[in-house]
Amino acid sequence: ATTRMRMDSDGDVGVAATPGANNSKFAVGGAISQDISAYWSYGNLLRRLNLSGPSGSGTFTRTVNIDTQMGFVAQGGAFMYMIHGWQSDGAHGMVHWHNNGSGSAVITGVYQHVYTAQGIGVSVSKGTGDLEIDFDITAAHVNTHGWYFILWW
Repeated sequence: ATTRMRMDSDGDVGVAATPGANNSKFAVGGAISQDISAYWSYGNLLRRLNLSGPSGSGTFTRTVNIDTQMGFVAQGGAFMYMIHGWQSDGAHGMVHWHNNGSGSAVITGVYQHVYTAQGIGVSVSKGTGDLEIDFDITAAHVNTHGWYFILWW
């Protein structure tokens, strides 16, 4: 028999995962889908990825692999980002990409829409790997005081 759901003595629940993983009360070992049968669309809950902050310099790069870290392919997609730094530093925007149109598994174009940025610079570009996107951060505080860098899709 396969155990599909577990609850520990604290009431933490795990579905195909260990209860309380990542300091949570509910852990799921896979995607969660919202089944809204009385509505015109079905949606997945948002997923997120945390990126690390500065380490001694206010200028640095963080690289995201859209395949291994997010489950996307080169043909195209998009995600949102939010950065909070020290005091009033912050930025919010969207990143999207595409391949060359032939079904190639290589990103050829990366675009960014910055909705707001204050006290910090953010730009994106094609990374060195086939499925990588680089975030270039400038003018950030030199350590992680108040740092919060989240991607969601």
